[in-house]
Amino acid sequence: MKTTSDATQVSPPAPGRGGYPVRHLVLLALVAVSWVALFLVGPIRQPQAYYRFADQRAMLGIPNFCDVTTNLPFLFIGLAGLGWGWSARSRDLESRSCWIAMFAGVASIGLGSAYFHWNPQDGTIFWDRASLAVGFMGFFVAILSEYVSPRLGRWLLGPGLVLAIGSVAYWREVNDLRPYLWVQFTPMLLIPVVLALYRPRFTHSWITVAVLGIYAVAKVAELGDVRLFDWTGGRFSGHSLKHLLGAVACAGLLIQVRIRHRLAEGAVTGSGEASGWWPRFVRVRRSPPIP
Repeated sequence: MKTTSDATQVSPPAPGRGGYPVRHLVLLALVAVSWVALFLVGPIRQPQAYYRFADQRAMLGIPNFCDVTTNLPFLFIGLAGLGWGWSARSRDLESRSCWIAMFAGVASIGLGSAYFHWNPQDGTIFWDRASLAVGFMGFFVAILSEYVSPRLGRWLLGPGLVLAIGSVAYWREVNDLRPYLWVQFTPMLLIPVVLALYRPRFTHSWITVAVLGIYAVAKVAELGDVRLFDWTGGRFSGHSLKHLLGAVACAGLLIQVRIRHRLAEGAVTGSGEASGWWPRFVRVRRSPPIP
């Protein structure tokens, strides 16, 4: 015969504690709306003025020296991420392939973007954008795998990478940036929605929020390329700063996957901490991480 305390321990969670399928529909609806909204506008051509970056100084025989060399951190961070991805520590991680894809994209940014900035033009930017597209898609699918369902990582990674590369190939053949713009921006806009609707399975999820914030600042720096160059007296441009901030964001993700722990079932954070907006969506419960 069960005691009162036993009955309390085995009582089912309150309705809604596990979430409702409607959140899946919300996410799918946002993806669909983003595609429809993008293709309601006409083709987006590549403006040639984009290639006139503010800092065109040559040093040590390298044209556009700062814009070229500020890509090198991506190479080292990406290689370090690949080393982690192939280590024994990550072998039991369901989203391992997604992170490997992301860090492969990050490493290739270090080469592809440097190659592009050496001689900015339509022919060289393909390699920059292909690297970025792979990195963005790997990151997005990793988040879906870890927050929504591990099955999504297995189902979506391959098609996602095909979409990423295909979007850049489509631009090169048709001169229409719409699919590439979707690959670059929509995942970064949807990831905060995923963080809000779904509970994390690992500690240190706040780092993902910080990474998104750094990415937003990097895009602002890119838009202020000429203005920052003028403000610093021709010493540093907004586009070079964008590269460095992007590398910081990627380093944050590398640190996150290396130091985090898997949460106990039903927990939200391993230490009980929560960001200011998180309690609006889920209840924070203390629970020790599973090693």
